[in-house]
Amino acid sequence: MFSGAVARLRSRPLEEATTLLRYACSEVDGWLQAVISESLQEICVFIESESESWGILLVGNIFHTWCYLGGISSIRQIFGHKSLQFVNMHG
Repeated sequence: MFSGAVARLRSRPLEEATTLLRYACSEVDGWLQAVISESLQEICVFIESESESWGILLVGNIFHTWCYLGGISSIRQIFGHKSLQFVNMHG
């Protein structure tokens, strides 16, 4: 049915996904501890025609993720699933 890169996609085992999530959280925590107001206002250029500050990119990514979580939660409600149980990675 699928070919190429899509055919090679697979779900990760929970232990592997949890390890990757913990690693990502620790990397982000370190960056967030070091960030200051001035560094969030620095312009980062990925494409010459567009440039945004790191702060705008951070807020945009948070909003993007928030919208996806809201959509997922809505679909789960429609199908009668219970509320999502969020993982406490620091507990």
